[in-house]
Amino acid sequence: MAGIVRARTVICIDSPNYLTRPKSVRHCSFMHHPMRPPRDTRHPEASLAPSHPKKDSMTTKSEARATRKAEKANDPTRVSFWKFLTWSATGASYAVSVMLLGYFTIYATDSLGLNAGIVAGILVFVKILDALGLLWSGWLIDRAPETRWGKARPFELAIVGVWVASALLFSIPGGLGDVAKYIWIGVAYALISAVFTPLLNSNDPLYLARAFGSRDAITKISSRSGIFVGLFAIVAGIGLPLIFGSAGKDPSAWTIAAWSLAVPMALFGLGRFVFNKEKYLTEDPTTPKVTLKEIWTVLKSNRHLWTIAAIQFVNAFVGFIGVGTYYFRYIVGDLSLLALASAMNILLLPILIFLPVLVRKFGIAKTMFVANLIGAAGFVLFALGGLGMPFVIAALLFSAVAGIPIAFLIPVMIIDSATYNEWQGNRRLESVGGAVTGFGRNIAAAISVGATGLVLTATGYNGTLDVQAPAATAGITVLASWVPAALTVISAFVALGYGKFERQLPTITADIDLRRMEEANGEVPAWATPYMATAATAASGIHIVTEGHTAHGADAGPERSSRDV
Repeated sequence: MAGIVRARTVICIDSPNYLTRPKSVRHCSFMHHPMRPPRDTRHPEASLAPSHPKKDSMTTKSEARATRKAEKANDPTRVSFWKFLTWSATGASYAVSVMLLGYFTIYATDSLGLNAGIVAGILVFVKILDALGLLWSGWLIDRAPETRWGKARPFELAIVGVWVASALLFSIPGGLGDVAKYIWIGVAYALISAVFTPLLNSNDPLYLARAFGSRDAITKISSRSGIFVGLFAIVAGIGLPLIFGSAGKDPSAWTIAAWSLAVPMALFGLGRFVFNKEKYLTEDPTTPKVTLKEIWTVLKSNRHLWTIAAIQFVNAFVGFIGVGTYYFRYIVGDLSLLALASAMNILLLPILIFLPVLVRKFGIAKTMFVANLIGAAGFVLFALGGLGMPFVIAALLFSAVAGIPIAFLIPVMIIDSATYNEWQGNRRLESVGGAVTGFGRNIAAAISVGATGLVLTATGYNGTLDVQAPAATAGITVLASWVPAALTVISAFVALGYGKFERQLPTITADIDLRRMEEANGEVPAWATPYMATAATAASGIHIVTEGHTAHGADAGPERSSRDV
């Protein structure tokens, strides 16, 4: 009997492990596996059979195509168009809901005649509850049991709750007294901000890690889905100003518009849940449920998680200042022109297309740094908006650049921080990471919304007037221009500080992969699919050597081949 009796794969990692050792160290691990024997050793008579060159050529081409197709299907970094489209559905739906909420303050002050300071105070209080809700949601998701739909996937249903509560927020009956209206606002906004949104956002990193097979795939889906989300947001950015501009200050018209948007968007937002299954487990299913002590250990030991939270904090503070509608109504002079300006955002889509390339070449930290500086310049241009629409359009385009990498790469950064947790010997806790960054976002939103309300009140803003006093318009300009410009510069340098950890990540990931193989006696267990390893192994210098022994009736010499991964 002839054939290959066994083979051995030796995986060696050459990495400058400056985290623990001053020198380059080679780590090696061995895996024994069967090797497919050559065709003629399985069928010796094949060498005596007559050959058919044409038939053999066709067979070879067919086999090559089948091989390429199989390799493509099994490539863990590949993300199909259908996958990216359906995964984007929830993000696109949620983006539109956030844009809708951006119109709430002007609806409350101009259509309902409520006091801007009191409305801002309610929103600040709810945002504080929201921050606490995010920490609770992260703990809840990481402790959630495995279900027939997975562990993280069921929480995607929260998008329906987001839309129902958003429509209710714009459905305040005009016959209610002011106190009842304030209570309605508090309850509806709390459902959105402190219940459904925390569950949706905290769930995102864990769902990503369990749905895709490598860090490259996660980066691709996070950035490329932004193309679809961006297109959707552009359409919404054009449509919403036209809809609400035509509604004027009529509360019933705003209510009809909100529900007409909420029903189809809630159904559309379920696309991710329906079509994207969880394929990978991020830890051993037999591992005990997360405890509060383990969460506290991670919060104390992972400084990189707080860097990500700081980036999210500053970005959210800028995003929730929320004076864009006031700026276009009272500085530009026409709210409907916001639609024209939003349509210009289509020019930013190439950034989303090339974002994975930029990240691979320059890294997340440098990409965010440059984008934030460009955004700061754009915010400064808002101070010149009174000179004409060209300045306004330029300001919108440049300022939007700052938020693009932050919006689509934060989930990747959270998963990186979870890898750091594992490397330290702690639980990964992706959902807790999402909760912590969300906590920073919501605290910033609370402060931002409160500051906006205070500035509008202090400068004498009156929503019942068609023309505001000079002090009020000056306050709107400062909030739209100089404040976000300064904060975006701060965000740029905070993001730059993430670069040191990013450079260490390949070594950290290689160490984790080696540890997993050693714990599994040379075989990677099914639950521990190294979804972060694809990019890291190349950067760390992994060398695979395959050794096999052939036998043709008797043992022959070893066959040896090698390749760098």
